[in-house]
Amino acid sequence: MEVQPPADTFGELIPAIGYIRVSTWKEEKISPELQRTSIEDWAKRTRRRIVQWVIDLDATGTNFHRKIMKAIAAIEGGIAKEIAVWKFSRFGRSRHGVAINLTRVEKVGGQLYSATEDADPRTATGRFTRGVLFEVAAFEADRIGEQWKEAHDYRRNAQLPAMGKPRFGYIWHKRYDPETGALQQERYEIDPELRDVVVELYARYLNGTGFKPLAVWLNSLGCTTTRGGLWGQGGIRYYMDSGFAAGLLRVHREDCPRGKHQGQCSYYRLVPGAHEAIISDETWKEYQTRRKAVAATPPRSRLPSTEVTGLTRCGQCSGAATVARSRNKPGFRCARRTEYGDAGCVGVWARGADVVAEVRKWLRRVAHEIDNAPSTPLDSNGRNDDRARAARERARAQAEHAKIEASLTRLAVDAAKNPDKYPQGVFEAARDELVAERDQLSERISALVEVEEMPEAEDYLPLVVGVLDEWETLTVAERNLILRKLIGRIALQQPKRPGPVTVEIIPVWKEARKLDQGRYAAMA
Repeated sequence: MEVQPPADTFGELIPAIGYIRVSTWKEEKISPELQRTSIEDWAKRTRRRIVQWVIDLDATGTNFHRKIMKAIAAIEGGIAKEIAVWKFSRFGRSRHGVAINLTRVEKVGGQLYSATEDADPRTATGRFTRGVLFEVAAFEADRIGEQWKEAHDYRRNAQLPAMGKPRFGYIWHKRYDPETGALQQERYEIDPELRDVVVELYARYLNGTGFKPLAVWLNSLGCTTTRGGLWGQGGIRYYMDSGFAAGLLRVHREDCPRGKHQGQCSYYRLVPGAHEAIISDETWKEYQTRRKAVAATPPRSRLPSTEVTGLTRCGQCSGAATVARSRNKPGFRCARRTEYGDAGCVGVWARGADVVAEVRKWLRRVAHEIDNAPSTPLDSNGRNDDRARAARERARAQAEHAKIEASLTRLAVDAAKNPDKYPQGVFEAARDELVAERDQLSERISALVEVEEMPEAEDYLPLVVGVLDEWETLTVAERNLILRKLIGRIALQQPKRPGPVTVEIIPVWKEARKLDQGRYAAMA
């Protein structure tokens, strides 16, 4: 928005950009109307004209990932000479960020002014005053940050979400009960009206429904987000990935290379919460498995056009064999050869109908072999030994994990009782080292659990028999979803073109055994 002065005084006014920031901290939520009025009054008193308004709502001043950068770029571009703020703290509270970005403004002859703080940056006294005010703003940011950290640590120790707030599928009972005016134990209770909706949400995803259709489904039921808005696929994905419905809390990892938490960071770990789970642990594990499978699938393969879309591989180069058409008939060809020619791969071409026919033969053969296989309690060279070794290793890792947790507790208690015992930085270094060891052990334990849960062929017999019996009644997408649970990959071999194609089907239990043995060997 541009505020124009009277025409006869237009040339005498200095062009400035008005910047407004409303903080994320409740005690600093100064209304944008108040800030704008103060800046406009200042502009009239000092003969400035505001040529542009830049507004940041609910934005922290501890970093410069906000619209203030547009105002700085405008100064560098010659659109205005100055930036006007309500107080200097609106510009920023980061010592490093303020120094860098204020230098950018002044380097091109620009200035930063406060509408309510009398500090002329053109004089030594004014620059000193402004520097003191910026230091006070940085101190306030540090103080509030420490208070937030203490509050977050307290809530995590109580197995509550660090930021509180409502959660879909739950009723949030706050610490302060506004109805009675009394304090109570904060807790999350399952909302009986939404329990079945959440269960159905995960069930639909496991049955092949994507996040976008799930969002449409929730909106059609009249279910809104916790803020009263409509669901989108991004919100659905974040909610389901959070694991809150499985009784888990998402905690930012201390070893994150980005440092402090910034948005939806991928460096996190899941820990048990105090709230009751809506979905079972088995459903949660199946959800994670499908999420990993979908993430590894190219977007075009997520809406299958054939029963084996996303499963076929070129037997020569091990790359993907993608869907193609020849003489108006669907088939599979080597993607690497298509992109790089003969230098990339010899290539393969297989008719789609032939590959699907081989899959159906394989299903019947597997069903017969599993059903007639003798019972084998343990295979000295097979997966059962891997699972037993993983179980023993997991027990040792869990015992070590418990020791480190106890050491962290003792360290914290001792530091609280004897603060003078630890020179500056010693406590923090010891704590960080223990936390890093704890997180490494947590990842190791999770990997060992996956080895323990390696699938057995006989576990898949009901699924194999079911897909054979219902093959004609299932849609292509439903067949593809079931086959993805049974088949790790389909290798298409064609040593000479043109020539016969050999179809090798590797089931998931053999694929999992190969991967898990490699993982176990790496951990040993």
